Amino acid sequence: MHPTKKSCPIWVASNLKDNNEIKVLVDQFTSPTYVPNLSRMLIEIAKRQITGIIHLSGATRISRYEMAELVADTLKLDKKLLIPTNIDDMKWIAKRPKDSSLDVSHVNSILHEKPFIIEQGLDNLVKELRL
Repeated sequence: MHPTKKSCPIWVASNLKDNNEIKVLVDQFTSPTYVPNLSRMLIEIAKRQITGIIHLSGATRISRYEMAELVADTLKLDKKLLIPTNIDDMKWIAKRPKDSSLDVSHVNSILHEKPFIIEQGLDNLVKELRL
């Protein structure tokens, strides 16, 4: 885990446990990725010497807000603290894409280690970190 930057699920869990309201984007989409699953996919690609362009990520395209709701539900935390926000309302200096999700249909068809859906990755993260 990074010493200062928290992943989105950990950031959401931490804030909700502290009863902090947080703004969460409803219109930014990602493919959350459980790192141990990503690592196993990379190892398989290296061992099998698979070449070409391959998108690797989690299998679920989800908005940041939907992911925050899932974290809250999984950990039985108060979803009322989630404030739906649009990316255009953020005062960020750097522009960020609205959709950085990846299509993993190709990797699903060629690898034995399949990308996890969001629930699998989140369940494993919760168990691993005892959130």
